[in-house]
Amino acid sequence: MPSARRTAAGYRVYDSESLARLELARTLRDLGLGLPQIREVLEREHTLAEVAAVHVDALEVQIRALRTQQAVLRSVTRRYTTAEGLAFMSRTARLSAAERRTLIHDFLTETLRCWCTAGTWPRPWGTHATSSRPSPSQPCRWVRVDAGSRLGLVRSYASRQAS
Repeated sequence: MPSARRTAAGYRVYDSESLARLELARTLRDLGLGLPQIREVLEREHTLAEVAAVHVDALEVQIRALRTQQAVLRSVTRRYTTAEGLAFMSRTARLSAAERRTLIHDFLTETLRCWCTAGTWPRPWGTHATSSRPSPSQPCRWVRVDAGSRLGLVRSYASRQAS
């Protein structure tokens, strides 16, 4: 910004163009953009739309991370969770959907290997979808995907096979 002229009392006096630039800079700052991005817009290195699109993408990543943290913490408030369970939920929540599918597949392969061949799973396990936006109950389910839950899962699967 070019330096503004000052009144005798020391107040800055801006022309309408400078005032519009200041207002745009303040608005972009309020929306979370950093000074380097604001400078790029003001100096027309990038358009407002280009900078906004990049910022929206960054916000979406932050929002997903916050929703995951919220789901894990909400789960902790709803049930007794050990430090080990919290660490497992937190690690699992940070996995991508593909990594969680692999974790579930590996768990089922190991647990149900005597009933299923070549990784073919009967419903509902073979069609289970994992989300990048966990619901508040998902972290609780992730904790149950551990060695302690294998026996219950095997019993459940065996009773399905029998019926």
